[in-house]
Amino acid sequence: MTILYNALRTEADPELTDQKNEAIDELAAKNHFFNNCIVTFHHPEGFNPVGLVEFSYKDNTKLKAYYTVYIQDNILRVCLATLDMVKLIDANVQSFLQKLEAYSFLNDTQKTFVA
Repeated sequence: MTILYNALRTEADPELTDQKNEAIDELAAKNHFFNNCIVTFHHPEGFNPVGLVEFSYKDNTKLKAYYTVYIQDNILRVCLATLDMVKLIDANVQSFLQKLEAYSFLNDTQKTFVA
């Protein structure tokens, strides 16, 4: 119990936490356009690090996924996962959008893109 209690009380560096909140704001600040698709990150309430992403395709198909911005080993990371929480992309915050764009060009026979 003590180990779990201490782990749950551990806080990230306040500067990293501020950067995490800024990264969430930046993702949600505008729509992103990739390969016949508009990607919209919906800003979570109260700086909750888990949000919803909507993919709107030119044929009016809409798909949704989860994203989370988190801190691991003092590095900001972003993870994109299906609604069933299957991880599709997990990358540092600086390269996430490039990996998302690259992933949108992969064909259906290729596997997940985790880096």
